[in-house]
Amino acid sequence: MSEMSEKTSFVTITYQNDLRMVLLQLISVDRLFDIKALEEYFIIINDKNTHLEEELRNKTQLFLSEALFSKLRFISSHHLLSKRDFEKSDGQRSQQILKMIIASKIKTKTYILLDAKNFFIKKADLALFIDRDSGKYTTNFSQLGDNWRDYVKNSFKAIECDEDIEDKIIPTITPYVIETNIMIQLLKYLQPRIGNDLSKLFESFHGKITEFFLYYAFLYKYNLLAKYKHKPIICRTLFAIYPSNYADVDKMIKNLKEDNIYLLGLHRKRLAQLSVEHTEIINLLLNEILIFPWERLDWFIDPKNQSTI
Repeated sequence: MSEMSEKTSFVTITYQNDLRMVLLQLISVDRLFDIKALEEYFIIINDKNTHLEEELRNKTQLFLSEALFSKLRFISSHHLLSKRDFEKSDGQRSQQILKMIIASKIKTKTYILLDAKNFFIKKADLALFIDRDSGKYTTNFSQLGDNWRDYVKNSFKAIECDEDIEDKIIPTITPYVIETNIMIQLLKYLQPRIGNDLSKLFESFHGKITEFFLYYAFLYKYNLLAKYKHKPIICRTLFAIYPSNYADVDKMIKNLKEDNIYLLGLHRKRLAQLSVEHTEIINLLLNEILIFPWERLDWFIDPKNQSTI
């Protein structure tokens, strides 16, 4: 691999039903992130519709600066996945595999995984993800919940690592900083057993492993966790069904202006579930800091029309 630069790369995965959300993410990066710190920005289109790449490319060019657009690298999942992985993996599993194998295309020392539902809500630079003083990658170490325990144990088994796991783990949510060469070494470690077909590994554990826990187990096995530094959480995420309690949703949305929160995660399936009050708070926030007066935020976050741009 060629010598890696001091910049980083962004990677996001989208498909037919996330198009407007990923466009909003791109706009947020263009307007709020220091794009000089980006070498490349990979948009992986995980969909069998071969026309999406052209549609998304044409639309993004209308909204983005030339400085960011020139860094975009659109790539269809079938150009990355093995034939078996492409045919055998569903949307979620193929996403997990893609987050790992994209490492082979990355030129920078690190890459930062974003979901289509992530977008910036404050000005930020690379120091948000890589500590200026220590050079360590920032994350939010959190307690291991019972619902994830089997996934972690299975991931440790897959890496042939001692199954005694610590109480604190690196979370499985984006943004997530990956050291490129470590991911490449992980893939090489797995290759003698599965070749280039990562779907075989997921199937052998009945889907109860994740790309992030495999990476975590590999870090653990080779004493590489010191490369990461704990930092207060930087993204508040409203998943499809979690948090489900109205009071928790209310607290999360009203805390978006906390100093340490730089990104909002908003799953497309959550959009239709938001109360009028919560929708209004999000609209006010995004219209204030991200959307230009002549743009319509409701177009980007319309839950019924994410598949057309």
